[in-house]
Amino acid sequence: MRGPLIELDLVAYVANLKLLSKLSGGKRQLPVIKANGYGHGAALLAQAIEANFDRKQVPMVCVARWCEAEALRQVGIKIPIIVLSQYSSEEIDSSHCRDIYLYVSNSQDLESLASLKNETQKIAGLYWHINSGMNRLGFDWQMIAEKEEAAKKFIELIKRLKYAGYQSCGFSSHLAKAEEAPEVLSQEQARRFSLSLSAIKKAWSAELGIFPNEIHFSNSAGCPWNLLKEETDNRPGLLTYGMFQDQGSKDFLISKFPDLKDLSPVLTLKAPVRSIQKIEKGDGVSYGHRFLCQEDKWIACIAFGYADGLRRTLGRSASGASELRFFVEGFAADIVGTVTMDMVMVDLTEHPQLEALKTRLSKGDALWAYWLFDGQDAERHAKVLNTITYEITCDFSSRVQRSPLPRAI
Repeated sequence: MRGPLIELDLVAYVANLKLLSKLSGGKRQLPVIKANGYGHGAALLAQAIEANFDRKQVPMVCVARWCEAEALRQVGIKIPIIVLSQYSSEEIDSSHCRDIYLYVSNSQDLESLASLKNETQKIAGLYWHINSGMNRLGFDWQMIAEKEEAAKKFIELIKRLKYAGYQSCGFSSHLAKAEEAPEVLSQEQARRFSLSLSAIKKAWSAELGIFPNEIHFSNSAGCPWNLLKEETDNRPGLLTYGMFQDQGSKDFLISKFPDLKDLSPVLTLKAPVRSIQKIEKGDGVSYGHRFLCQEDKWIACIAFGYADGLRRTLGRSASGASELRFFVEGFAADIVGTVTMDMVMVDLTEHPQLEALKTRLSKGDALWAYWLFDGQDAERHAKVLNTITYEITCDFSSRVQRSPLPRAI
């Protein structure tokens, strides 16, 4: 019997990317598949991108760290990759990866690249990251835009890496509050980034060649706003997976852009039922016997635990009902007792097909319990757990198998 399974609807993933491209006016898309594709499975997503888009539509994909790019190359992914934030000269020096692009966000990045002696050919190009309001990484927009001397110093940094053997391809920034009305901050970030680009272009030196005009600005929620006239590429992440940050942002964005309702969730998570057994009145279930049966119960053991990404806090004592449930043949089953590392128990006592389920298990048939799916989506999980959908799917561990649905793309 296999363990928990993530099923990926790659048809939906491709359709979601195409919809975001349409809403952004046909801009090129640079899909973000960092953190194992937000828990979905980066390699499978990259394969779908390679099979369904040409390089004019999707020229490259984005990850956060060099090790993520290396992992994709090791499984045969050929598409160019941008490393957005974390790499070191030691990683690059010891790697056999090629066709990798890097963001340059601060002096630490600059020094890492400048210190490489014979490995510059591994880096296909650089994008210079401008901090327009995220206030996380990036060169200060205000210094560049408002102080001519600072803009010239920034150009000297670009020259330094050019002379070291690197090609600059363009510039980027990142929206901090794209899920809100653009006047909250996004319009101001676009203005700041545009001023920075103008100042950089003005200070651009002839010896650097043609001004690199690949401009990345919008994340998923920013794609349909089209706030920056200079933008050539979007970096969509969350919405490509058919998820919104939370229910509030979903309602807001769909109210502004009704076509977003056509996005489809890509991920379904289900886990096998391992047993169904009778637990008598007064007996306890799972570690610590936090749940004591007040009457005879039929309890199912499901192969999904906190090592797989199920929150231990969802364990339940005898009182109350589960806010999130496992769905077995359409029946919503409450969690009972402590969530363990590898398993969780649920109450099937009232299941209308209980006898049939027991018979199926006794014959060795597969019986699945659904955890994250259309009927209990990521936004619902996020609401119950007081978090955002990113954290829900990123929590699914590497030992949870990922598999594409058998649908032609």
